[in-house]
Amino acid sequence: MAVRTPVTIQKLNTFAGVDVPFATIDPVNGNIVNDTGRVLLIVESIGTPTVDVFLTSRPDLVSRSGDVTQTILPNTVHVFGPFPDSSIWGDGTNLFVDFFNVGTKNPVSGQTLSSLKIAAVQA
Repeated sequence: MAVRTPVTIQKLNTFAGVDVPFATIDPVNGNIVNDTGRVLLIVESIGTPTVDVFLTSRPDLVSRSGDVTQTILPNTVHVFGPFPDSSIWGDGTNLFVDFFNVGTKNPVSGQTLSSLKIAAVQA
């Protein structure tokens, strides 16, 4: 079983603001983030083609589930969350974040265009 790459939650707790450090996504194994119920995921796409982000859900008490799939457009920042009921996401404690269609090549230059970053924040 593949080991997901953890993303550390950054605290947003200062009036002066904070620099949010972004980490490179793990397109092969996915990322994992502790679901505190207040965490927000930020995905930044710089100069990339569209990429699909997938958040895995688990069935709730009445067997409903609702995976989240979102297409991230080039040169955008997308925020997910918060996820107040951690029992219905990922493994029930952690969020699982997967990425699809990463690494698309430019048909003219043949250069890989993926530049995706992820951050997790909470107040």
